[in-house]
Amino acid sequence: MSVNNDDGESDESDNDFYSSFNKFNPATSSNNSDISDTLDSSESRQLNLINLQVLTYFNSKKKELDLLDDFPNIKQFFLKYNTTLPSSAPVERLFSGAVQVFTARRNRLNDHTFEMLLCCRSNNRY
Repeated sequence: MSVNNDDGESDESDNDFYSSFNKFNPATSSNNSDISDTLDSSESRQLNLINLQVLTYFNSKKKELDLLDDFPNIKQFFLKYNTTLPSSAPVERLFSGAVQVFTARRNRLNDHTFEMLLCCRSNNRY
């Protein structure tokens, strides 16, 4: 899922995400005959397969991530929506180090030398 600055596009993708859950959920559907009318046999089979995978996944005792390899639909969903939150801390550390490398005495460093010194300084901590 991509993050867009345009609120309309982001809201639309969120609505698509939630509508996929509510579309075939008997609790949110007006009646169960709507479900059978909107599904053909291949969609019904796919939905049953996904439901079976979800139930099997939730009942599994194994908790490692390699378990997702056994459930391709859940893995695809997991990779799409379970993203890490970006952090600005490493970039802030790098800029802080850049201020210490690029001093008044080193004001004539070319870009390549400055980059190498900054990399050496940041890698020296590890």
